[in-house]
Amino acid sequence: MKMKKVLMVSSLASVLVLSSFSNVFAESQATTSHSDIFIDATVQGHERNNLLNFMVNLEPDARENVIYEDENGKLLANKPKLLQKVIKYKKTSENIFETPDGKESFALPVDDSKPSQIVLHGDQFTQENNKNSVSNSVYKDTTCTATSKVEEEIGTQATQHPCTGSTGPYRRVTSQANYSWQSHYVYLPGGSEIRDHNTKGTSDYNGDAGYVYVGGQGANGGGVDAGLLHSTLYDNWGMLISVDGDPLGYDQRFKSKQNVNMKFSIPSSNNIALTISGNDYTTNKNTTVTFGRSAKGFVPGGGNILKRLTTIGQKPQNFHTGSYIHNARWYSSLIGNSSTNYHTWTASDTNASGTCSYTTDVVRVNYVNAGEETDNIDI
Repeated sequence: MKMKKVLMVSSLASVLVLSSFSNVFAESQATTSHSDIFIDATVQGHERNNLLNFMVNLEPDARENVIYEDENGKLLANKPKLLQKVIKYKKTSENIFETPDGKESFALPVDDSKPSQIVLHGDQFTQENNKNSVSNSVYKDTTCTATSKVEEEIGTQATQHPCTGSTGPYRRVTSQANYSWQSHYVYLPGGSEIRDHNTKGTSDYNGDAGYVYVGGQGANGGGVDAGLLHSTLYDNWGMLISVDGDPLGYDQRFKSKQNVNMKFSIPSSNNIALTISGNDYTTNKNTTVTFGRSAKGFVPGGGNILKRLTTIGQKPQNFHTGSYIHNARWYSSLIGNSSTNYHTWTASDTNASGTCSYTTDVVRVNYVNAGEETDNIDI
């Protein structure tokens, strides 16, 4: 009997040792997998897997500070303290949103750049797009052509981006289809270079807000506006992503009067990412932040249309408020499908109806080439 007990204890001990070894091995495997991606140890389980799946497709230099809203609206971050800076705006009226502290309230611009299919005929094929102004003409987009019969005439089906608006003046450049990554340097106006009115409680408040942003239309639907919003109160620029008209902010404030690097990517299906590198408003240290959201319809490398804009968001639209934004320079623009597969943004990458100044009465563009221009808006 004594021998049997000894054998049982010995067997149990062996099982425990093997079990412990297996657990240690599994933990070691989990720790060493994707060792170049940092996620705080407090982020565990399903949330950790969700965040890791998002981060693994980001370029390495975009993984330092990552905030991500998943498909269920759950907010995740590789450093939990980052979640304290997420801004959930309060909608106070149509297209007007307010910060939680009630100090700032701004109009969210709605970019009506969703392409429509039209039919071109005869001499419409030869019309050229005026790079610096609005045109009411229709242009051929050679990326999307097909024969079509309308009213007994044969034409070519093409993609047209409308140059209209109801939420403020803007300058927009839109790409051809089938891209999923873009990068730009952009100068952030400050001081006397910009005037808007989004500080609540002031006599001149009207919600006007300056923006420089990127984004696009998904291959399977959906629209994203992602970039920087100017604060009248602090004269700095904060991050914001609007998915189908639903804005979410991040209180990383970048200094005015500096050049920042702004990237927009589709790291995986139904996910988008905005990465901005520049000097922090408070510390003056170079900071890189990636803000990601779930966005249905976006697909890596397939069918997406990308864009960049300079605008003053307004509601209601009024071109006589005295607001302006000067010297918003976009340059060193790149476009492609990833950080390892890209090229300089050239005229051939720009949709034939993709350049729009709404309107030429208030928007002036110093055009250098398809990847560089300086935008000025005065209303």
